Amino acid sequence: MKKIIDSIIIALENMQPEKPINKRYADYADLKNILIGDCSSCKMSVVHYDRYCRNCGQKLDWDTTRHSKDIDTEYWE
Repeated sequence: MKKIIDSIIIALENMQPEKPINKRYADYADLKNILIGDCSSCKMSVVHYDRYCRNCGQKLDWDTTRHSKDIDTEYWE
């Protein structure tokens, strides 16, 4: 029973969106300027169109809305 409860707790925690860390742009083959980052839970690389980490299931909040104060930044925080 304890294992089931622990699994439920982990699943509920992963449903809370977290921002990816180390966001950066990269080029892959024919794709240019792809926004990638690392999952804040397991540190695996994820791309901006992933809503969940493929490794651990963590929900991701990319928040790619650009604000006027961010005009001079290289990528969104």
